Amino acid sequence: MNMAVADIKPAPYNPAVRTTKQALRRLLESIQARGIIVPLVVDANGNLIDGHRRLACAKLLGMETVPVVIAQTEPDGLYAELADTTRRINGKEATEIYSKGGKAPRAHQAALQEIERLLGPEWVRRIVDERLSGQSILAVAHSICRYTGTDASDDDWMWAVLIWLVDGHRQAMAHWAILDRMAPRELCRAVREERDIRRTWYVR
Repeated sequence: MNMAVADIKPAPYNPAVRTTKQALRRLLESIQARGIIVPLVVDANGNLIDGHRRLACAKLLGMETVPVVIAQTEPDGLYAELADTTRRINGKEATEIYSKGGKAPRAHQAALQEIERLLGPEWVRRIVDERLSGQSILAVAHSICRYTGTDASDDDWMWAVLIWLVDGHRQAMAHWAILDRMAPRELCRAVREERDIRRTWYVR
């Protein structure tokens, strides 16, 4: 069935960066040439669950109606399920969705909840503001724990590791340090003292 574009309500937590004209360029060209092939998914009230980019293209092209499928479900739950299936949501976008009260894809939800538990919601907002991925940050934190033989279940230590990673955008530093076999005690010291580490792995 078709639904009027004006009657479809986008999800408030959908990342705006996904629907800029630049991000939509290729999809816009495809829809202009072939129309919308895959219907949008909405709930019974017209809330958009899947298809924000297609809807944005329809608006840019001045389309009055678009093909839709009406799902008999809560939008948040199906949105997360579809995002998990299609893998269209990346870590930065999932963090932004979560910070706005939406349900991130399952692959990201647990990591974001753990970060929020350890650091508080203000740090989740900071991760969003700095365009970082909560899931990636937590994964790097666990890598540091495995490499240094420290306990990931120690909340105080994990708090320090996460702060160190987020505060200085140090995820790449940590990866390189582990790959280059920096002395585990030196990496721990850098975390505890909140210091950067050079490419040669001396603590500044």
